[in-house]
Amino acid sequence: MFDARPETELMATRPDGEVFSVPSYRRFWPETGTRQYVNQQWLDNLGLEQPTTWDELHEVLLAFKTEDANGNGDPDDEIPIDWSPAGDEGFGYFQPSVLLGSLGLPITNGGGSGYFVEDGTVGNFLTDPRYKEVVSFLHDLYADGLVSQDVMTQDYSAYQSVGRGDGDTAKVGFSWGWTASDRFGPQLADQYATLAPLAADAAATDLAWTYDSYSLNYGLNTITMSAQSTKKDAALKVIDAFYDQDLSLQALWGDFGTNIEDGGNGVYTVLPPPTRPSTRPPGSGRPPSPTTAPAGSATTSRSPSPPTSRRPSRTRRRSPTPSPASTRPPTSGPASSSR
Repeated sequence: MFDARPETELMATRPDGEVFSVPSYRRFWPETGTRQYVNQQWLDNLGLEQPTTWDELHEVLLAFKTEDANGNGDPDDEIPIDWSPAGDEGFGYFQPSVLLGSLGLPITNGGGSGYFVEDGTVGNFLTDPRYKEVVSFLHDLYADGLVSQDVMTQDYSAYQSVGRGDGDTAKVGFSWGWTASDRFGPQLADQYATLAPLAADAAATDLAWTYDSYSLNYGLNTITMSAQSTKKDAALKVIDAFYDQDLSLQALWGDFGTNIEDGGNGVYTVLPPPTRPSTRPPGSGRPPSPTTAPAGSATTSRSPSPPTSRRPSRTRRRSPTPSPASTRPPTSGPASSSR
């Protein structure tokens, strides 16, 4: 690994030249851990286009709240927007801090404690006027009853549970997550579509997003052997095995035969997940297509008060049409190291 990725040796080497632990490198993890989702089925039900700006998102969320977007006859059970709870160390994945990118402000790992680098200068968005604009926008959404009333108190398990809805009935219209299947569950995943970064307004062109590639693909101090080990040779064999390509692939994607197909000559195919029983009508979704990896790859991937809008609607409406079935490559959440 040190030969193939020299930066991993730099990560592992102390200033005195000693190496006490070995890092990990995953290679094919995405450049971001946070993706932006809107319920496409709700948009289709209401004849709405996907939003591209903050104003358009506001109008879409108002429609989600007042027009029985999920079609179950109850106009009050939809949560227009929800996000994950912040941790003790600041902002992280799946949080509205990514909206800073709508104003061109670059962040990593969801923002953390606010530090960022822009044009070679270190800053902190907590003192940046663009952060105030994001907070003001979120305040408008909250004032209109569009944000989950539990957004500041729920833990991560509650956040995930609400996103899974009730059977085939989704509860959340707009949110952020790792993948649609992880955020909303396999039964509802096909209802959701990913969205590109939103512009703060129609004139905005300098957009950014949270860049998480380093933290997702590189892991510091992943394996360390005790100096008191009486079986150092055996322990080193176990450590070395973790960097074997076949074991790395299976640690990330699952067993050969069930989750991965070895095509020979260093080519692997990540298989679609097993079919799960569903009450959805036939044709409402289909399993994803297999993903083929080249040689050497470890392949990866309410407020009861009525809302009041203070801005004119710029949401483009169209005639309701059925949402096409979506095909997505299989993806996974964080796992052990891959070479």
